[in-house]
Amino acid sequence: MQKSIKHLFYVAAFSAALSLASCQKQGLDQTPTISFEKANEVVDASEEVSVKVVLSKAADKDILVPFTFSSTSSSADAYETDAASGITIKAGESEGSFKIKNTGTELQAFNVTVSLGDVEGYKAGMNPQIVVAMGALEKLVYSFNESRVRLSPNSAMTVTLVLTGEESGENFTANTDMSFEIKYAGTAVAGTDFTLDSSNITIPAGSNSGTFTIKAGEKFSTQDAFPTLSLEVSAGERFIAGAVSKVTVEFFNPTILELGLIGTWNFTKNFHEEDDDLGMIAMVEEELGQSIPYPVVNENESFSISYDDESDKYTFTPAFSGDLKRYFRECEISNPEFKKIKSPVSGKSYTAWCINFETVNFDFATADSDLKAAGIYFVIVDNTVEIFLFCDEGTGYGYGPNFTLHSDFGGDLEAYGMKLSEFMGSIFSLHYQFTKAE
Repeated sequence: MQKSIKHLFYVAAFSAALSLASCQKQGLDQTPTISFEKANEVVDASEEVSVKVVLSKAADKDILVPFTFSSTSSSADAYETDAASGITIKAGESEGSFKIKNTGTELQAFNVTVSLGDVEGYKAGMNPQIVVAMGALEKLVYSFNESRVRLSPNSAMTVTLVLTGEESGENFTANTDMSFEIKYAGTAVAGTDFTLDSSNITIPAGSNSGTFTIKAGEKFSTQDAFPTLSLEVSAGERFIAGAVSKVTVEFFNPTILELGLIGTWNFTKNFHEEDDDLGMIAMVEEELGQSIPYPVVNENESFSISYDDESDKYTFTPAFSGDLKRYFRECEISNPEFKKIKSPVSGKSYTAWCINFETVNFDFATADSDLKAAGIYFVIVDNTVEIFLFCDEGTGYGYGPNFTLHSDFGGDLEAYGMKLSEFMGSIFSLHYQFTKAE
């Protein structure tokens, strides 16, 4: 019986000790905890994640939760956060959050570790730190849409650079504007042979392509050979050259075939009165005391240009019944050269193609008294051509320096018995429009 009582006493004492230890432990558990909701997160390149901090007990007052950040990335700019100095959890709330963004600048995967700092009245919970695994930046393949560009004088071409992702393929789109410096090499002279509308190609955010425009100059810097030019872009280690990593630019003077001049052209308009908007002709007629006998151009005037592929020759064949019949003859003509001309009557400038005619009668004589080679200016607008005679190339009125005989309408007026100075005669530049026959 005594043994039993003694036994009960020890049992009761042991139970009391356990009870006391339990009460002490329960007292420690009453301290609230602070913890990250998760121990790990994964963020792909250029994406972000919201990280949550939780309290086991709502805050009695606003509390500041400090963080410590560390990263295995090679750059401090590899990630961004809106909680560099911590976050505030307001009184009555039991959680708060902040964001970590992968800026998409690292070519290798890396981790960002965020650790909780001390918060008065709280102890660290189950997840005192979180490790955010940041995905590597996707490598991109760049390629031009054109491998070769052909430019005649004063012509332009827009070139496109396209990006595709190693993983996303054609579905890739840029998150921010991406810029590539344009590099060029060759004999072409920038500012003379060509100009670029920008020194960079920009891929705008939300797109996977960008463009730039290259324009040929009005004349080329070298006369013996056409200039050469190749274009590339300066790309970083993230970028891989695609199928077309370089654009070769070919400068050339187009043929008559390429300009679309082969065929028959019918007379449609005489620009004499329209060009003379300053009344220069009337002033000269007043000084002379008589009207100017302009060459007569009939409504049914036409000409044709043909090409013989065996001889590789172009032939101009006029079908004129008025005074133009006295000026033009059937003859061979050359491929065009680009010129910038100015009408001495209207003062307007034009971009024209100068075509060398093997035979032209300079003075409208009825007989072939003064046949010479000459250059005729063609301005091509859709299915029409405007033909200029005796325009200004910047070296004086009349034909350019490549032609040995200088003549203008003044000489023609003298043929009519009217004595005019060369300058006075040059104001009567001839300007006609012809439309291509269907």
